[in-house]
Amino acid sequence: MKSGLCLFIAGILSLLGQVGYGQESINKEVRVVKAYNPTISDAFKARFIPTLDDTVQVETRFNYYIEPVKQPIQFRLKSLKSVGMSHDKSPELKNSYVRAGFGNYWTPMAEMDINTTRNQNTNLGFNMSHFSSQGRIKMADDQKVYAGYADNQVKLYGSRIYRSSTLSADMHFNEDHYFLYGYNTDTLSDNSLITPLNMRVLSKDSLPYQQYIVVGTALRLKSDEKSRNGFEYQLDLDYDFLHKLYRDLKVNSPEAEHGAGLHFAFSHELKNLTYGAETRGQYFYRIRSTDSLSNMLIKLDPWIGFNWEIVSLKAGPKLALNRFDSSPYLFPRVKLEVNITNTVVPYIGLDGYYEINDLLKIKQENPYLVDDLDVDPTIHKFIAFGGLRGRFLPKAAFNLFVQWEDVQDWHFYVPDITNPSRKRFDVVYDDGSLLRMGGEVSIHPSENLGFILKGHYYQYTLDSLDYAWHMPIWDLSFSTRYAFREKITLQADLYLIGSQFVPSEDLSKFGPAQELNGLIDINLSGEYRINQNISAFARVNNIISDHYYTWHNYPMQGLNFLLGVNWSF
Repeated sequence: MKSGLCLFIAGILSLLGQVGYGQESINKEVRVVKAYNPTISDAFKARFIPTLDDTVQVETRFNYYIEPVKQPIQFRLKSLKSVGMSHDKSPELKNSYVRAGFGNYWTPMAEMDINTTRNQNTNLGFNMSHFSSQGRIKMADDQKVYAGYADNQVKLYGSRIYRSSTLSADMHFNEDHYFLYGYNTDTLSDNSLITPLNMRVLSKDSLPYQQYIVVGTALRLKSDEKSRNGFEYQLDLDYDFLHKLYRDLKVNSPEAEHGAGLHFAFSHELKNLTYGAETRGQYFYRIRSTDSLSNMLIKLDPWIGFNWEIVSLKAGPKLALNRFDSSPYLFPRVKLEVNITNTVVPYIGLDGYYEINDLLKIKQENPYLVDDLDVDPTIHKFIAFGGLRGRFLPKAAFNLFVQWEDVQDWHFYVPDITNPSRKRFDVVYDDGSLLRMGGEVSIHPSENLGFILKGHYYQYTLDSLDYAWHMPIWDLSFSTRYAFREKITLQADLYLIGSQFVPSEDLSKFGPAQELNGLIDINLSGEYRINQNISAFARVNNIISDHYYTWHNYPMQGLNFLLGVNWSF
């Protein structure tokens, strides 16, 4: 067997030697009889297999020459037809519009905006709007109650454009009021009602309501672009006077608040280095039915930023000083971004801030407030966050994040237990932490079609309270918009909000907390452009007619719609 194998190997080696010897004697002329046409053979995936280095190397030489041949090219000229030219008119811009509509629940709406024509230096405008509802809502005990509200706004605004900055100002007036139609319909363990039937107010004339009137002005001076030395700035001045009135058949409880603010920010860019600062001063003077109080807050946020090839860093301390505190609050401010591929940008950072809860702010959170409510400032001591943003397609963007924060003097709204009907809300405080995670994805396949998806999850950890009252556990929204030939615009919105918890009215029946069911709100809207000046619109809200609760004892309207027209001029 071994001798046969040796003979076989010797034969192979002798054959290779003859081939090598034969190649050395080749000396013939190579004549190309056909034009060279290079091709690429089919590609196959290479297998990852071991390779052996051969000690025998054979050098192959092959020389050839291609005779160039001139190819005649024929030109054929074709005459072009003349194209008619016409004067291209610039599109006519509409400076003003009037919009009006009406819906069920006796819901009128109207809006007018009048603006000056195009001008290189100045712009003036006037806006006013009205939206209200006078409908009735069925409560949990099958009683229908008047649930009206109104929102009225008037605004005069203007701007002046200078060589490198813009000065803008406005004066505004807002009036909104809400009827306090909510009452408690829960039963106690002895089958008695917390709110007796004879104490339930159902008619408009007997219902109390809460009114807010805001009169104010704002002034802003802002640089339009960076100066030659890389300097930008912005200066803001604002003042608001808020008048709050609670009115029922027996009591009128007025309150007032003056609020003024000054804000200045600047930045300076030097190659890869940028630095700047923000400073803000706020002053509040509150006049209540029993006393008055005032407060002043000063904030200073200097920062410095670095930009390297794919890395950007912004950092600096944040200071806040309240007139009633002996020492300032110090918060971190750091944000690091890494632009890996111009499409994926991971980021991490630290933050914190001092939050003033003035009457103008908290009435936007909850309009059904008790009298003389003074909400303490909220201290967001430490915030750590990180995320990933970017684009996974040319027309699709995303932002995914996770955030954890440590909060002091956190306020939560609870029903006022001094009133048997629980119509208004007070606040309770606690310290704790919040873990928040979520994201947003927007896709725009074309200019006429777009999708936006948002979602958040919340995890509250509190020191004393059982739950974060009236705070949802999660929320999700989806919106899509489609425009067809600049004539029809359609939009659909879906809102999902998880369950919320409120303090229990009956510990033996509900335990320490009652759960408010989450909501599913589906809205559809559309607009049809009749001509360049006139269009018609329609909107349908809460299609599944779910009487969900945003606040305890306050169910919202069911299926509601609004129809109207818009005139631009």
